[in-house]
Amino acid sequence: MPEALSPTGVIEAQLSAFSEWSRDPGAIARAFIFASAENRKAIGSLERYRRMLSNPPYVSLIDNRGWLVGRTVPKGEGIAAVLVTVDDRSDKLRVFRYLLIRSTDRGKQRWYVDTVLPAPVIASGSVAPEQMKSKQDESGRRGN
Repeated sequence: MPEALSPTGVIEAQLSAFSEWSRDPGAIARAFIFASAENRKAIGSLERYRRMLSNPPYVSLIDNRGWLVGRTVPKGEGIAAVLVTVDDRSDKLRVFRYLLIRSTDRGKQRWYVDTVLPAPVIASGSVAPEQMKSKQDESGRRGN
């Protein structure tokens, strides 16, 4: 497991692994390490994770033009929520609500993705490309 990351850092790392999916067979495993123990237990195998992500609505997480990670909203001790907006390849904006939990791994507190809930499609069209890139700035928007 990589060094302890913030909730948005965990999501960024997972989305980055998803973006390498088509050209790097190991990307799925790198994404899966960010799942909480309960999430991994519910999903089962890496193959089942791959199948789940290969179908709607989650396919937007791996096949998109870019994403925007929102601010972390604390939901209690060791629980956080973050909205992620994805500009998918069918000109739809898709929103996913990430719920993360903090737990101890090898003596260190780390954030893990516990649940990813899709929201209804909110719009057609694309977001300005400069807002949907791979680096996150301090405001929570993605920039060049």
